Amino acid sequence: MFRPFLFLYFLCWGFNCLATGLPSTELLFTENKGQISDQYNRPRTDINFKVNLGDGLIAFIGAGFIQYQYVNKQSRAYQTANLLFCLEGADKYCKGIAAEPQPYTEYIYDVHPEPLQINSYAKIEYKNIYPGIDWLLYFNKPSKAGQQYLEYDFIVHEGADPAIIKMVCHGARHIGKSASGALLFQNKLGRLIENKPYAYELKSGKEVAINYTLKHKRAGFNTA
Repeated sequence: MFRPFLFLYFLCWGFNCLATGLPSTELLFTENKGQISDQYNRPRTDINFKVNLGDGLIAFIGAGFIQYQYVNKQSRAYQTANLLFCLEGADKYCKGIAAEPQPYTEYIYDVHPEPLQINSYAKIEYKNIYPGIDWLLYFNKPSKAGQQYLEYDFIVHEGADPAIIKMVCHGARHIGKSASGALLFQNKLGRLIENKPYAYELKSGKEVAINYTLKHKRAGFNTA
C-alpha cells in the first residue's frame, strides 16, 4: 500500500522551439461559460478553462484532458497544429474547482443578451480524477526573464495506485523517451517535452523514486 499523500510533480508541455510564457504578463485560467466553440460553431461544453500561453499557443482544459492548439501566424501558409493530451480512464464528469481568483476579467457580448463576465483564476483542481488521485494545475512563479509555464501535479492519497494514471497523446507523429527520462512528443510544427517526473511524500518530504513507462504510445508511471 502506498503511504498517504504521495505527491507527484510534473512540468507541463512546452514547445521547445517556441516561448510558452508571456513576458511581463501572468498566465491565467479563464473560465468557459459557453463562449468557446468548435470550427462548426458548436459549443465546447467539455472545455472548462482556457489559457493563452503566448506566441500562438493556447491550452484548452477539461476533465482529464489538455488540448494544445498552435497557430503559426508567421508562416505564409498559416499553419496550425493540435495536440490532445488525455488521461486515459479518468473521470470525464469530474468538476474542475477554480481557486485563487484573479482581478483580470473578460466580457463577452455575443453569447447571451446581457454581457457575460468571464473570470480568471491561478489554480484549478480536479479531485478524484482517478480514484484517490487529484489533478492540480497551476503556473510556476515568473522567472527573472518574465517567463511562466503551465504545470500540474498528481496528488495520490493513501491506498491509491499511481500506476492507474495513463497518458495518451493524440496528434503526435512520434512519442519517445530521452536519455534523461523525459517524454518527447513530435508533431509537424515542433517538439514537446514532458520533463522527467519527480515525486515525494507530502508529510516527510522524502523523495520517491519514479520514472515514466511507455507502451503502445501510452505513458504511465513506475514507482517500484
